[in-house]
Amino acid sequence: MFESHCLVPPVDVVSSVLGHPNSFTHLTELILSNVPLHDEDLLNLGRLPSLDTLNISNTCIGDEAIAYLLPLKSTLACLDISSNPRLTDDSCALLTFLTSLSFLDIRQTGVNMPGLRRFARSVDPVRWTLTIEVPDTCLEYLSGMQHQYAIKLPAPLITYPQDSKSLTIETLRSNLVVHAQCNPNISTGGSKMEMAQRLEDVLCRREDDLWVLDVMGWREDLDEELELDGWK
Repeated sequence: MFESHCLVPPVDVVSSVLGHPNSFTHLTELILSNVPLHDEDLLNLGRLPSLDTLNISNTCIGDEAIAYLLPLKSTLACLDISSNPRLTDDSCALLTFLTSLSFLDIRQTGVNMPGLRRFARSVDPVRWTLTIEVPDTCLEYLSGMQHQYAIKLPAPLITYPQDSKSLTIETLRSNLVVHAQCNPNISTGGSKMEMAQRLEDVLCRREDDLWVLDVMGWREDLDEELELDGWK
């Protein structure tokens, strides 16, 4: 059978020809953009041992489709799943297993910040160099992080979420007040337990968001803009 390094097949090829054992073993790039697919149509893609570039943008796929890509985790480097609104935050849990990715496009999907945070946490920016394109809703949120909580936290303000439980009620309130100055929706009252949990939640979200910026390569720009110091 003729084998190509790049293939743009009709939809019936995905579920038939590509499923033949030992076929297209040298195929490295597959473009299915704008081809309506069912999630299970991607089942046979896991049998393409050399595939490193896959474009399945605007194909109507959902979260289940990503599970069928996991056999490609050691080869798949570039993945475009943009313009698939049925993809949700649940897909991000599966994307964390695709550890060979160097490019990922999830624009115009149903992925929001919770899913993006979860995916980013699986990425070590030092060992894993990844270019990622994210939905506009995530870009808008990240661009307005300064309205969610205090980003710059000089001493004696705490930065580590786990430290919240050991603070006095006065110190908890003083920390929360700083964050509330950026986001009035953050309450500064309540019992010590309530305030400790609230501060921990705020700091966890801050930490996760900064990790997202690290993965996206935006952290250095933010450090320069706000003169952040000492956060790891």
